[in-house]
Amino acid sequence: MYFVQTYGHRTSVPSLATFLRRSLTQGARMNATIMQAHDVAECRWLGYGIGKGVTDPNAGITVFSPGSGPETQGLHGELIQGFPFVDPTPLCYEDTHVFGFGTFLRWVYFADPQGGPGVLGVDFSLTERQTAGVATSMLAVARCAAALAGSGIPPDAELVLLNWRMCEPVRLTALRHTEQLITLRDWARAVPHFASGGTHCPRCGLHTLHAWVPFCNQCGCRPALVWKRNGIAPHINKEVPHGMEERLAGLRRITRPVPSTACAA
Repeated sequence: MYFVQTYGHRTSVPSLATFLRRSLTQGARMNATIMQAHDVAECRWLGYGIGKGVTDPNAGITVFSPGSGPETQGLHGELIQGFPFVDPTPLCYEDTHVFGFGTFLRWVYFADPQGGPGVLGVDFSLTERQTAGVATSMLAVARCAAALAGSGIPPDAELVLLNWRMCEPVRLTALRHTEQLITLRDWARAVPHFASGGTHCPRCGLHTLHAWVPFCNQCGCRPALVWKRNGIAPHINKEVPHGMEERLAGLRRITRPVPSTACAA
């Protein structure tokens, strides 16, 4: 289900396609004057239109707003109002929130003024609460992309992982290119890449998993918990390589490894 919301009015639509570029005519653009200097130097979507959306991959619900002027702060919080198990704005943004954004994830569509497919930015952090409206795992990003695959957003739109400054850290750009996760189409097909039974951590995305190791040695997560949060049943591999029995027993006594700062969002 897709909805477009303007001036507080929400309308069901079959596709978001005709609304994606309206931000360019309504003055909602990425503005260098309110950005830090080093972000300006690295940002590839300066001058692009800013339309904001939220998606609940579990319920298959997406709400999008092309903006109604240059001020878009707080717009994500307005898009979730009226749905169950979410907080009012601004409480939904606070660290002390109760329900927060529920199971909705926040994203931004940057409309290319030159007419290109644009950029889809998903809010991403490994450290936020599950209800903060931020994708806290690579698997969550892939599920969000899968939910948006038929929304009208161009499949060739680049999908980037945004920090709170609406920029993508260089290390995450490099990781996406290494894993060939460039476009919305790539990400929409990536759920099996991070699903149970694979070798890529569903949280940080690195190639760290083995059948006999119950945690990621880079970000410290237990993949089974990430899979469970995303509705994916763990793959049970009963085959343990020769000579691993004693190591496996030792790993079971480990409560939690020290996370690597290299994978912090």
